[in-house]
Amino acid sequence: MRKIKRLISTALLLALTFSTFVQNGGGNLLVLPVSAAPIVNEHFEFDAGILTVKTNTGTTELRDINTQINRDDVTRIVIESGVTEIGAFAFADCTNLTSVTIGSGVTEIGNSAFQSCTSLTSVIIPNSVMTIGNSAFALTALTSVTIGNSVETIGDSAFSSCTSLTSVTIPDSVKSIGDHAFVGNTALTSVTIGNGVETIGNGAFGRCTSLTSVTIGNGVTEIGQAAFENCTSLTSVTIPDSVTRIGDGAFSWCTNLASVTIGSGVTSIGMSAFSYCEDLTSVTFLGTVPPNFGMNVFWNVAVGNLAITVPYGAGAAYTTTLTALGIDIDDLKDFEEAPPIRSTSPHIFTPPPVYVAPVVEDEPEETAQTPEPVVDDSVVQMSERDGVLHATLTAGNIAALRDDDGVITLDLTGYDDIDDIRLTIALGGFEAGDMLVIVTDFGTIRLTGAILRAMRGDTVVLRLGKG
Repeated sequence: MRKIKRLISTALLLALTFSTFVQNGGGNLLVLPVSAAPIVNEHFEFDAGILTVKTNTGTTELRDINTQINRDDVTRIVIESGVTEIGAFAFADCTNLTSVTIGSGVTEIGNSAFQSCTSLTSVIIPNSVMTIGNSAFALTALTSVTIGNSVETIGDSAFSSCTSLTSVTIPDSVKSIGDHAFVGNTALTSVTIGNGVETIGNGAFGRCTSLTSVTIGNGVTEIGQAAFENCTSLTSVTIPDSVTRIGDGAFSWCTNLASVTIGSGVTSIGMSAFSYCEDLTSVTFLGTVPPNFGMNVFWNVAVGNLAITVPYGAGAAYTTTLTALGIDIDDLKDFEEAPPIRSTSPHIFTPPPVYVAPVVEDEPEETAQTPEPVVDDSVVQMSERDGVLHATLTAGNIAALRDDDGVITLDLTGYDDIDDIRLTIALGGFEAGDMLVIVTDFGTIRLTGAILRAMRGDTVVLRLGKG
């Protein structure tokens, strides 16, 4: 009888012990706590849903934690300043986690460290962190994230499928954005990519269907394959001069994309890069040498609605390149060269002398007065000297002369005895959709607002001559 009782007791104990073990997503066994009593040891403390990782652990591989805490019971995590690394899958699948404090000693956040924390809505990544691992915050409920200014690498899929994240600013410290880093963030409306970023990975911002604004830093050299594919709310994009390569399908299926400016450094545009951009109406190339085009770059783009602008003197080269691509420039809505820029010096224009009222000698008691000038922004300042017409187009002139379609017409005709026109233009007054039309006795010149906004400096001087 005693042997039977011992056997029963042993069986009950084994059954109780077995029932406390469950398998988690990371492959580690977790032991459900039998009581709600706080857990305290040299590595961590856990009490009332708050998990505190102590400074003397030096790492968060969490082998001890994984054998004593049910992840679903964790609602808040505090990582103290002595911790230097958050290990792979450290807090993955803590589905009730709502708050994380990452200490100032952490330099690396490991792969999938917070993956599938489906209640986590915000996180501040401190300035000490240098690496954000693959899938580190994937499949979370993040609505906001602050990325510290020491982060250099954002891993593959690091913030993928964070469907509530609305905006992200990537600091200048970041050098690379991994493949699919922000893919599928359907609520994301605004992205600012810092000037230190060199590569935007394949599919990095793909299927961000609410994205309306993207600023690409002037250090980026490569935009990966499908980097912005299916960003169906994006209407315009400017690719800086630093970029040399645009990958296959980079902006494909951006069905509302209307305007693209491609920087002067781009040497390669991949296959189908702008395919199915059905609303595309304006493409401005800033490079004097056409880039190498892959197949079907503008596939399913309505060529009859498309206007292409290229630098002055590059029309023949672009005509040859576009023809090889299967685009006949005669089928385009418009194909034009930007006018030559003879000088960019802001000091060429010399204003006319200031009028000074003469002093009446027989009435010395009266003080000579300079009449107050009447400012009319619809009137452009002009003066003629030595066969040269000098004119200045100010920001006020631009606003006053702009019509409802964004066309600014400047009439410089009627000067038959001049050989040269020097026109100083204030660049800050233009909007991307503007068109500046300069009418002279020598001919008519058109400049898009996109080209003018891309020029460096506050002013530019155009020299227009009979020759």
